[in-house]
Amino acid sequence: MKKFSFVILFFCFVYCCLSAQKSQNPKTDEEIKAYLVENGFSDFKFYSNGVYEFAVDIIGGRREGKGKYTVSGGYVVFQTCDSPEKPCRWVENANRYYDMEFPSKYILDLDKVGLYYKGALINASDGSVFWSYKEAPAYVRIDYNGEACIRYPYYNEGVDDEYILILENLRLREMPSLSANLVTVYGVETDVGFYLGNRSIELAGTVARIRARTVKEDTIDGITAPWYLIIAYGFDPMGLETKEAWVFGGYVQKVTASERDKVQDANKNTLRQSILKLGGEVY
Repeated sequence: MKKFSFVILFFCFVYCCLSAQKSQNPKTDEEIKAYLVENGFSDFKFYSNGVYEFAVDIIGGRREGKGKYTVSGGYVVFQTCDSPEKPCRWVENANRYYDMEFPSKYILDLDKVGLYYKGALINASDGSVFWSYKEAPAYVRIDYNGEACIRYPYYNEGVDDEYILILENLRLREMPSLSANLVTVYGVETDVGFYLGNRSIELAGTVARIRARTVKEDTIDGITAPWYLIIAYGFDPMGLETKEAWVFGGYVQKVTASERDKVQDANKNTLRQSILKLGGEVY
């Protein structure tokens, strides 16, 4: 009987915690406005008198502006925009999802989770997203460009990143499919050698950080495995270049954070041979 009572109390406790957590998400116009005024997003300031300001650094320069906003019917409505940039709009690369325009109507969704962030302002007309800077939790299921994925840790406090060792040269894809377009990066520079030229493969011997994996699994060459989203590092005279790309998981080996350095050292010769085959130079 005591055990049964304990179970009941435990589930009541969990339910109360979940209910309390859910209730923190603003619902009414007043709750949404209070949230924006108290928190906003990192590039925005919202004031109780109905004025907003923004200042954001993007490729091509800094964007600044201010105007009037209201919260009505659950929507955040940017009514006006006073900015040197005309029209009042900025779009950044897909990694960060900067995509804002004014005047416009947005929905505040603090439960929306992306590859990097949790919480977003979503354009009511076209679904474009401006993310908060709150780190997304690890190992949650997300929709990434229409693909159901599991998000892997990325600078999450107290959660180690995970990696894969590339066992064979693998094509870099825009989407997790053999029919998807290739992702091209310029060059590669490692502690064992370098290559200056375009490449659409990740080199055998590389240890790559996992950003996500697909929920689905494909069978290729008789091997069934998911696809992994990784960060492909290139190099050019202007500095480091990074692009997200998918690789098939049938020719990789999972590597933990504690194993990373040891695995990299053990596969240096494989990486050297991969660079030489590309026409690069090794040390």
